[in-house]
Amino acid sequence: PCHIPTQTYECTKKCSKILDCGHPCKSLCYEDCDTECRFHGSIQLPCGHSVTGRCSSQLVCSQPCGQLLACGHKCAARCGQPCTVECQVLVVPTSLGDANENHCSHVQKVPCHLANDSDSERTSYKCTEKCNTSLPCGHKCTGTCFKCTEYDIHSSCQLACQRRLLCGHPCQGICGELCPPCKEKSDYRCPHMKSGVRCGEPPRACKEKCTWKCVHLKCSKKCGSACNRVACELPC
Repeated sequence: PCHIPTQTYECTKKCSKILDCGHPCKSLCYEDCDTECRFHGSIQLPCGHSVTGRCSSQLVCSQPCGQLLACGHKCAARCGQPCTVECQVLVVPTSLGDANENHCSHVQKVPCHLANDSDSERTSYKCTEKCNTSLPCGHKCTGTCFKCTEYDIHSSCQLACQRRLLCGHPCQGICGELCPPCKEKSDYRCPHMKSGVRCGEPPRACKEKCTWKCVHLKCSKKCGSACNRVACELPC
């Protein structure tokens, strides 16, 4: 209205000013401009990557750094973190004479930042390759190379045993352990039973008459008892 002084009138339209960050002010025209930008969305950081967040927050880039270190490998840190100081990429040392302190068949790789060093820190670095030595069981050792060579003993074999048991079935246990009792169905059973018991279990005592007989002799015991029929010496 015309009678209201313009000095006391409060403009309720959106402020049209642009903040130092480049985003428009979110306040109303009569209010003081924002001291902290309230924009929330995709923000481009000085590194060139974009993150989602509030403009006035301290946003940290979580993208991989990607910068090349002095050694030529990429920095393993995040973009918003200080660059890697000690490169951990495994490489073959420049001096191959000291590359294998454990006297194994592998060319020992060390972290890149130790590759050009000759101090005890590098020479104490252990070979982490698989041993792969043939064990007495015929399988390859799956232990770590430096442990096997340092202690002169191999890890017990963890592969399937598959040795032939006395019952004729293959062992289902671990190769480096004692063979457990067989859990397969036994092939030995009397003619009265439809299926045998497990190999590692005692047989069930059959109460039927024994069927072991010939035209001259026969057993008079129960099937589950020891036979009393002797070997027949008469012609068939």
